[in-house]
Amino acid sequence: MQPATELCTYCTDLTFERLPDDVQRLSKQYTLDTLGIGIRGLETDSGQVVYDSANEALSGPPESTVWSTGKRESASFAAFVNGSLVHMLELDDTHREAVIHPGAPIVAAAMAIGEREDVDGQSFLTAMVAGYEVACRLGMALRNHRVHLDRGFHGTATCGVFGGAVAGGLLAGFDAEELENLLGIVLSQASGSLQYKENGAWTKRIHPGLAARDAVLAVSLGKHGFRGAADPLTGTYGLLNMYGVDPQPDRLTSGLGSDFEIRRTGIKPYACCRYNHPAVDATLDLVTEHDIHPDDVEEITVSTFESAFALSNPRDRKIKPQTVVDAQFSPQYAVGVAVVDRAVLPDQFTRARLTDPALRGLLERIVVEEDPSMTDRFPAAWPTSVRIETADESLTATVEGPRGEPERRLTVEAIVEKFRSVTSPATTDAATDTIIEHVLSLESHGLETLGDTIAAAVETDR
Repeated sequence: MQPATELCTYCTDLTFERLPDDVQRLSKQYTLDTLGIGIRGLETDSGQVVYDSANEALSGPPESTVWSTGKRESASFAAFVNGSLVHMLELDDTHREAVIHPGAPIVAAAMAIGEREDVDGQSFLTAMVAGYEVACRLGMALRNHRVHLDRGFHGTATCGVFGGAVAGGLLAGFDAEELENLLGIVLSQASGSLQYKENGAWTKRIHPGLAARDAVLAVSLGKHGFRGAADPLTGTYGLLNMYGVDPQPDRLTSGLGSDFEIRRTGIKPYACCRYNHPAVDATLDLVTEHDIHPDDVEEITVSTFESAFALSNPRDRKIKPQTVVDAQFSPQYAVGVAVVDRAVLPDQFTRARLTDPALRGLLERIVVEEDPSMTDRFPAAWPTSVRIETADESLTATVEGPRGEPERRLTVEAIVEKFRSVTSPATTDAATDTIIEHVLSLESHGLETLGDTIAAAVETDR
């Protein structure tokens, strides 16, 4: 049996009752986390552009809720805007080994199609878990020798579109054969370039939105009988062989049904690239435990794995970021703002904050270096060490991986607190409570009522 056939058969056989209790809980918590970030994302500079552009290009019948405004738009509109806005703040969930952000494209696509199809909460959560399985397993299968990433592909987009389409196809009632055909359609939609790094461009931010929108289109094509390519994952020109070299196709199905990939997905506590989080954790440990202030710091040295080190260059642009994107992907900025503010949240990533003279001065004193022994252990671990030199002492903290990973999972209370903090500019406390209660009991509700709850909570004139 081809891996695509096995995956699709498994996904169509999956039911909410077959999900382990912890997977059921995680699916609701990850939905809440993704939803909260999407509500907040409209306030970013690129967020409003995305919304206005969708209003011009994707408007249609009121099928699905746009989380940031509460308005109902076409499913394609909602999927594109929601998926994009979730990725604006660099706060969305991360699968460590696949190195993708599954929630943005999958939850956005599944909720857009699920609302249009008027599905119940259990069906949505089951489809979401299935989408995570497909996208994350594709990411792991492509990761051999880092070729996919080194070639400049953004796995959140290339793998996320498959996960979003699977989730959407399940909610549209596809059987296993139709779902496999759907993958053959999606194969021609998988894209996403890392060239944004060259100038801090906004293009990465819309990758999951484009993937979610394409998933909606693919589901419609499949529903109307459009024929997709056979053997879309492991064929000669299938995803693994086209987008990778020496891939690991066995990872597509290994442990299927027992090793749920949502369990291996982490939730971000900080609003920057996940590679920077171990350094932030170590920095916050030091400054809080030893009460270190910016003026105390003579030098900070960050030793980390190659992927995190690569973000520190070109050095001049990373210690003097000109765009919010540059700051989000600068380990120097993340560590520096952690020392100054003892927080690394959306409020730390504004244009005004980038030009703070005191912060700029501290960034000059931060050095990032690669530790080859740490690189050898990536991506199974993300080890990072931070050493802070003061006039009186040298202090070091080392972490094996960031907070929010399965080994250091955030509690539901921490996830709820993150949701409150992120959505506070857009909702009242009472409205926030209503959304939280609704999502954390989503198995007892329909998606249409969740859309109504969101619409009642957000400020529609934003």
